[in-house]
Amino acid sequence: MGKGIVVASYGTIHTETLKKTIEIIENNVKKKYEKVGKNIIN
Repeated sequence: MGKGIVVASYGTIHTETLKKTIEIIENNVKKKYEKVGKNIIN
């Protein structure tokens, strides 16, 4: 079994907050580890 990274959040109903926080973190993790594997689940 391989290693993995889990990014979890409770989410938000506020679109601007989502764009300023959760989406930035998710995108940074995807960019940093994109060469490791393609099994990214949204």
